[in-house]
Amino acid sequence: MHNTTVESIIADCNSELERIGHMIEGLGSTNAISGFLTKYSLMQICGTLERAYKTLIADHYKAFSPEMEQFINNNVLEVSMNACYANICKMLKSFDTNKATEFKNSVHTLPDGDQYITLFKELNDIRNNVVHGGTAIPSFTDLKIKYEGSVKIIEVLDNVM
Repeated sequence: MHNTTVESIIADCNSELERIGHMIEGLGSTNAISGFLTKYSLMQICGTLERAYKTLIADHYKAFSPEMEQFINNNVLEVSMNACYANICKMLKSFDTNKATEFKNSVHTLPDGDQYITLFKELNDIRNNVVHGGTAIPSFTDLKIKYEGSVKIIEVLDNVM
């Protein structure tokens, strides 16, 4: 990654997921605590992806125009906007339609680009389901697979920015 802050955010999440994976393995996947750890992992993953994409966009445009720092802080970093491909595209488009198009084209040229978009959307849908009282959640392993695919989109955004 070019953005070291985002690289660190993702590395921290990866470390946390590794620790949680070991705990779930030790407890057994059917243990009630494992269910809580899986839900915690979901929130950690979604929070990481949101922070990552917002940081990439904010850092890029702050570097262009330091005078816009307050605007970017208020309208990018401090706004609640779930991490998903559509929201990344929307935010990019609000700054620069050419950059949004470049990002979309770059994602779609990945060998599994459409699959990564789907994994990213599924994570967001699962998160929304859980925070609104739903109980169905995939396994920790499935969440981790969806996260790894979603990080591919973050990596593309990093290259585009």
